[in-house]
Amino acid sequence: MTGKISKVYNERTMTNYNLKLDQSLQLLGLTENEAKIYVYLLKRGLALGADIHQDNQLDKSSAYEALSNLQRKGLIYTLGQKRNQKFAAVAVEKLLEIVDEKEKELQSVKSDLGELISNLEEYAKQSYNSKQIKIIQGSEAFKTWAFARISGGKGSTVREISSNLVQEKFLNSRAEYINYSAVDMPKQRIKYGVNLKAMLQQQDLDSYSELNSIEQTNPKLLKEVRLLPAAPDFIIPCSLVTYTEHTALMRKYEGEFLGIEITDKLITGLLNSMFDFIWKQLPII
Repeated sequence: MTGKISKVYNERTMTNYNLKLDQSLQLLGLTENEAKIYVYLLKRGLALGADIHQDNQLDKSSAYEALSNLQRKGLIYTLGQKRNQKFAAVAVEKLLEIVDEKEKELQSVKSDLGELISNLEEYAKQSYNSKQIKIIQGSEAFKTWAFARISGGKGSTVREISSNLVQEKFLNSRAEYINYSAVDMPKQRIKYGVNLKAMLQQQDLDSYSELNSIEQTNPKLLKEVRLLPAAPDFIIPCSLVTYTEHTALMRKYEGEFLGIEITDKLITGLLNSMFDFIWKQLPII
């Protein structure tokens, strides 16, 4: 390697080294100007303020602001009177002390974050269980749950996959269920302007001739009904209903009504998409 090439190579190597050192110092919390001046003083030794801002191509105020910060951080010190004051860098071992302090701070932050994440996860579980999932039971719970479906108000839509055979079990008698289905519920739903899309099976229609007048598509009743396929392996053991951001399931459990309501926009949205896809394939009643 010739002398000229060697000189260029050494200059490039030193430039890359200085750049890397500047970046490392910035990771320790120094600004770009502070890192530049500190490296300069390490190499130069004592220097006047005028030399520092001129040699580093900084304006005077920026240079002195950086010098003041470096002094506050314990990385430089001054010698002489203020008029001819000189600045010098402390030993590089001071940087190791800063690294140690940063490591301790990072460990503390890591510990705090770990505790925060743990608490957030626990809070999320508790919050979701207590606020997003509601369970109601008892003899009057079915009507309470059923009328909650109209909470969306005018223009909202209730989607329902259900069975009259299943729902009748939630009330005390067939007569009470017929009155609820043909009178009470439709009256309230129409009053609040809530639409209903219901999927039923043929056996529900055949077993409840009293409901033939309402178990059909009727704009006046704000109701659309479609027929699910008659297949022996397609059984509806419980009711599934969605409304606003709610998904609700109801079934009979240990002899009484059990209603589970989940408030979750994503879950309800997914079920609505699946419902609408099936809906389009079914014949209108």
